[in-house]
Amino acid sequence: MRINHILPGKKIVWVNDGRMYLNGKDYKILKKETWESSLYASVYKYSHDIFPAKASLGTNGCTDCHSFSSDLFYRQIVKYPFEEDGNHLTEPQFKRLNMSGYMIGLSAFREQFVKSFEYPAIIFLILAVISGILMMIKFELIYQIVRVAYTVFDISVVLSVVISIIYLIIDQFAILKTDVQK
Repeated sequence: MRINHILPGKKIVWVNDGRMYLNGKDYKILKKETWESSLYASVYKYSHDIFPAKASLGTNGCTDCHSFSSDLFYRQIVKYPFEEDGNHLTEPQFKRLNMSGYMIGLSAFREQFVKSFEYPAIIFLILAVISGILMMIKFELIYQIVRVAYTVFDISVVLSVVISIIYLIIDQFAILKTDVQK
């Protein structure tokens, strides 16, 4: 039985990663960038044609990309579609982008945790200076108000630190568990 081919005079190849297979065992190496899975894997622009701009990454702040739960760096992407056992091999996207896992983790920690303490600390310092000036003017009344405010602030800082540490530990175990499962 002869099959009429729709591409007469053309050769069909299979492209896997940077290899173009001409038949079952012979292949040719294709030139590609290190961050590309294949020359044909990603054809999207950086914006991914997302309109309006409010729907794109970064509109909710730096943690859209720089957080431990962000898919931008930590999502598993296909490294090879088929291994010897027939399953696909994946890796975190930051590896495909030739980025250090340490630096990605550090940037996520900075945006997710450090900056969450930085802004309240600045507000706290401003309020401390204002309350110091007011205490010099009317000590007794201001002292009582400030004592309550400092106590509430101290409790909230301790709780946010504890919650951040617990979240970081849980998230790190989740990342380790994902890496171990590979």
